[in-house]
Amino acid sequence: MGPSNPVVQEFTEARDALIQKEVIQGSGFLATRRYADLMDRFLHRLFLSAGFREKAKEILDDRVAIVALGSYGRREICLGSDVDLLIVHQGKFSAETDGLISKALYSLWDAKLDVGHAVLTVQECNRLAMSDFRFLTSLLDSRFLMGSRSFFRLFDAAFWSKIDREKDNLLKEFLIYQQKREEKYASQEYLMEPDIKEGLGGLRDIHFMAWMAKIYFKCRHLRQIKRFSVFSYFGLDKLHDSESFVLKLRNRLHLLAGGRREDRLLLPYQEKISQSLGYRNGAQNTGPEKFMRDVYLHLNRIRYGNEEFHTKAMDIIDPHPLESPAVHLSSEFQVMKGNIELREESLSEKDPTVILRAFQEANRRGLFLGSGFIWEAGRRMAEAGKELLSHPEAKNLFLGMVLDPGNPKILRLALEIGLVSLFIPEFKKIRNLAQFSHYHIETVDLHSLRTLETIHRISKGFHNDRWPVLQEVFKELEHPDRLYLVGLLHDIGKGYRGEHAKRGLSSSPGS
Repeated sequence: MGPSNPVVQEFTEARDALIQKEVIQGSGFLATRRYADLMDRFLHRLFLSAGFREKAKEILDDRVAIVALGSYGRREICLGSDVDLLIVHQGKFSAETDGLISKALYSLWDAKLDVGHAVLTVQECNRLAMSDFRFLTSLLDSRFLMGSRSFFRLFDAAFWSKIDREKDNLLKEFLIYQQKREEKYASQEYLMEPDIKEGLGGLRDIHFMAWMAKIYFKCRHLRQIKRFSVFSYFGLDKLHDSESFVLKLRNRLHLLAGGRREDRLLLPYQEKISQSLGYRNGAQNTGPEKFMRDVYLHLNRIRYGNEEFHTKAMDIIDPHPLESPAVHLSSEFQVMKGNIELREESLSEKDPTVILRAFQEANRRGLFLGSGFIWEAGRRMAEAGKELLSHPEAKNLFLGMVLDPGNPKILRLALEIGLVSLFIPEFKKIRNLAQFSHYHIETVDLHSLRTLETIHRISKGFHNDRWPVLQEVFKELEHPDRLYLVGLLHDIGKGYRGEHAKRGLSSSPGS
């Protein structure tokens, strides 16, 4: 069968119609699922027209199944995604069956699809999964397409039985892979031109949550994690919205790249996609700036959602015993695996300043907050954040964290749950605002927090090996606290029209 094959032609026409109706106009989430459904129908027709059902003896003997893997398996396939297939079998293929498979696969290439396929026995699959992390994760999203369903069930049961036996060892693989991603994608080039699949806050963070939910919590889908009370506050709805946005963006990237896979949001693409999505220049920001602000909003939401999920998941699945480090805390808190938690009662039953006191303790001691506390604090802030402002000690607690910013991760969390913008409303104007230059490789809000971190490191002598004069100058400051405030607020005017230094001076709190 060649390019003139009517099955291929019908698929191409249906794909073009789907691009116009779903990819360009519809939601990212639905578009990928409908494309996966279209691909399913196409594959069924190809294999059936090749005579697979009638002539393949192995099918009749219940010894072969065709399986979708990876993004195709989870029905998240974008226009330039690989179509990954596994032909799993028991015993040897007959020459006739082998020929039928090749005939069908050739037609996929005729349709100009990037096809990845493997032909393996059940035993070979399990061995390869335990030695190749990427193949393992693609199998975690496997989905039956055609062949013997009963044989697939046996294969699937054997695979998950192996996973259950090896889950403690696999945890180390997950942590190593995530650490490598963090090291690679935290660089300047990926902050300016993010990789929306593998990068920080990209789709891969969603995938990791889903994989861990499958392996360690027996959840077929990530949404089932809400069955567990400890995840009752997990913001899946917002994560779902962000995933849909990123999927829509990824399809747009693939269209701009001529239908091939492209996951880097390069600068030329940023302008083109912002125009195609209807972002227009405004009085304060250009269309691309508005677009990138939305991009970073969704990437940051996914990134920090993954951090919260990971914190709680590790509390539960980490085989090491619970230990409390020898730190002196007030009686209302306890430390569990490096995270500060309430000792008793729920956060809703306590004075809201307990949120700030927990942040203060975590900042001082280099700890983090427990995921349950984070979720409750976020909800409390959304419902009654202004109530916190009325408490006499609230301002001093917040300033204490700003003037001694020893824990950057806690500062980012304070930004994420709304503490910073609660006390400094002008900060809302620079949230997720992208203005990249030689000095700005992060969004303006994160750049401002990074400035605080840098000042703190100077005060502690972290740069004395190269620039000892920095700490010497710091020590001579009569009011070092003012330098911290200037560092936090120095770009606050970038959320407004006009020259940002002058605008920032007039809009800064207390000016």
